[in-house]
Amino acid sequence: MDFMFFINALLRKKWVIVICTVAGIGAALLFTFTKKNMYMSAATYSTGFTMKQQVKMTTDEGLNIFEIDQRFKNVIETFKSPVVICMLSYDLMLHDLDAKMPFTTLTAKEKSKPEYINVSLDKARQILLQKRASKEILKAYDPEENKIYQLIQLYQYDNESILDQLTVDRVQGTDYLNIIYKSQNPEMSAFVVNTIGKEFISFFTNDEQVKQVATKALRIISTGYIFYGVGMVMINAFNGAGDTWTPTWVNLFGFWLFQIPLAYLLAKYFDWGPTGVFAAIPISETSITIASFILFKRGKWKTKKV
Repeated sequence: MDFMFFINALLRKKWVIVICTVAGIGAALLFTFTKKNMYMSAATYSTGFTMKQQVKMTTDEGLNIFEIDQRFKNVIETFKSPVVICMLSYDLMLHDLDAKMPFTTLTAKEKSKPEYINVSLDKARQILLQKRASKEILKAYDPEENKIYQLIQLYQYDNESILDQLTVDRVQGTDYLNIIYKSQNPEMSAFVVNTIGKEFISFFTNDEQVKQVATKALRIISTGYIFYGVGMVMINAFNGAGDTWTPTWVNLFGFWLFQIPLAYLLAKYFDWGPTGVFAAIPISETSITIASFILFKRGKWKTKKV
């Protein structure tokens, strides 16, 4: 009886239901087709905060969780600091001023605005290059620099616009940071997540050679993160099962007898230099993960008695 009453109530309001459903579908389609496409790029950076730490049985020798957490917070805030983001905005602006295919193309209406008309692009380029070299932020009280800042806002390369689309988070339980950026241009998204690492490094040193080597190190070492994570799980699975000798031998051969000699060979005999040292890390991590997986599948750890 209650079911029939419910059906009759629906039938009495059938046109309201149909109109609301059609309106909802129409609105969803309208938002879907009129919404601009957003492209996301991501990069992962290693911090090394816990890589050299060893987990001990006593609390006084264990990992200082609070100290490590504070370090991560400091690094994240540095990535999002005004200086680093300003340097990134300068890089974006300089790219668009010089490139044949800029990330952002202004419309005729935008080019008719005072923010664009009142600025000398050549002078803006010179000032931005100087500011980037000296790691200085544009001064709002300086008339010329204020015009450049307004131009940057017109392109939506100002700090607020960048931070709205930028995400910097720690990958939980690891030494790594995820940098994610979204924009309407896929090349711009990729440019941002790669360039912000360079600007972060330049926050600590002005030596171009150091910055180039550090940037290359971050990019090469990050290629082995997935295998490194899987390898950690496999190694600790042996430890949890009471088989402590297997991870000991795997780490001994993987790091001391494989990674270090491989780094030396690639750097010296193959003339790869620092690149060889960096490449040896993901190669050895991958090898350790594969070896651990094979040994785990053999199942000898099941015979261990705890």
